[in-house]
Amino acid sequence: LISSAIYDSHPDIDGIESAMGAAVIIHTMTWSEAESVEEGSAGRVSLKDWSSPVNPTEAVGSKISENEDEWEVIGLIPGSENIANGLNVLEHWHQPIELSGYILETDGVSTVSETCELIDFSEGNQKSKSKKCTFVLMILVTGGTGMVGAHVLLACAKKNLPTLAIYRTKTRLELVDRFFKRVAPQNPEYFDQIQWHQADLNDLVKLDEVFAKATKVYHCAAKVSFAEHHTEKLLKTNIEGTANVVNLSLKYKVEKFAFVSSIAALGVEPAVPLVNEEHLWNSNESHTPYAYSKFGAELEVWRASQEGLDVVIVNPGIILGSHFWERSSGNLIKRVAQRMWFYPTGNVGIVALDDVVTVLVKLMESPLKNKRFILVAKNLKYKKLIFKIAQVLDVKKPKFSLSKTLLYLLYILDKTIYAIGLKKSFLNRATIKSLCSEQQYDGSKIEKTLDFTYEDSDLTLEKIGENYKTYF
Repeated sequence: LISSAIYDSHPDIDGIESAMGAAVIIHTMTWSEAESVEEGSAGRVSLKDWSSPVNPTEAVGSKISENEDEWEVIGLIPGSENIANGLNVLEHWHQPIELSGYILETDGVSTVSETCELIDFSEGNQKSKSKKCTFVLMILVTGGTGMVGAHVLLACAKKNLPTLAIYRTKTRLELVDRFFKRVAPQNPEYFDQIQWHQADLNDLVKLDEVFAKATKVYHCAAKVSFAEHHTEKLLKTNIEGTANVVNLSLKYKVEKFAFVSSIAALGVEPAVPLVNEEHLWNSNESHTPYAYSKFGAELEVWRASQEGLDVVIVNPGIILGSHFWERSSGNLIKRVAQRMWFYPTGNVGIVALDDVVTVLVKLMESPLKNKRFILVAKNLKYKKLIFKIAQVLDVKKPKFSLSKTLLYLLYILDKTIYAIGLKKSFLNRATIKSLCSEQQYDGSKIEKTLDFTYEDSDLTLEKIGENYKTYF
């Protein structure tokens, strides 16, 4: 990509050209040839005037007209009102981009190519003389070493999409490398094609360098904890970190932003038996530190949507998946396998990890924006969920229930030990209320909106059981 122009209006042009929102000049070559071009050695375009999108006036010394087979001038009629968003990376050298719209031939609007089609350069194609061209977006995944983020990266790799990913520690990065090798042993290039960047959500300098390249963002990074003593870290990571991420998305005109939130962020009053997307946060109730942090993060995302960022938010229940046994639901699976003695008495909403990733990708590729979707395939008792996990793992089931009375006794003990300085505080009243809650969640909206059906939860658990047994 050598030169480009974005137009706000065409005061002196009539006809079809007046509908063009952008134009680019491309030096055509195969994908492998393009990859071998060294920095600063690409061809140059010198133009005198480019007010006409598909008929620029060349300056002295320009060689476009002398080498017509090697250059393409392409005008685009926007496929949406936000075509400029897809062009924001033109400010940076050597960045793949995605342009969406109608392509017109360089010879003028009177000879529009009827056979023009988009193809994937990554599959390999000969030199383009038939007006075939493509551009690819650059996807950024925050939390790329987490359970959801790693699976989103895998989904992007399978689609051969250029991706950036943020990680914090090399240990976590090595874990994702092993995950890719386990689930896609025949495709070692999947992991290698990801551009990894080490950064913290509160490191603005490093984040700025990464977001300058991004056109679409999956924000999967978050701290998950229900411990009282993690409150400050939760607020800093989940709220301040998300504020940094959306601010940079606005700065670099990211095309679309998908945020992985949680049903904890809904914070609906306990009197509502079945929660849906229309119910609002109840500020009169006490909530867990994690719930406050995810609610605050959502406020930052909605604020960015008011400032022009296209967003989608998903609120999954407990995400059931494999391979990441030290975190989130993976840790629950491991604890059941190692023998749990107690189970909570309340309800829990569950959803398969594969379903969460599928929905995220479908929402990102859809025209939907500024919407939220609860992702819960099934509501059931904690007891039933834990018993089902024990069954697929062929281990003994827990014997005792964590009643509200017992939890409050533990709460008093926890606060007493904390008061005398022997340990940090873990339990709070809101966590007890959550573990004993009878509330359920309606996840049907997404099935009515997209071509999507939840995976059967029993099948999900069976697959997790099989995967766990191959690890341990």
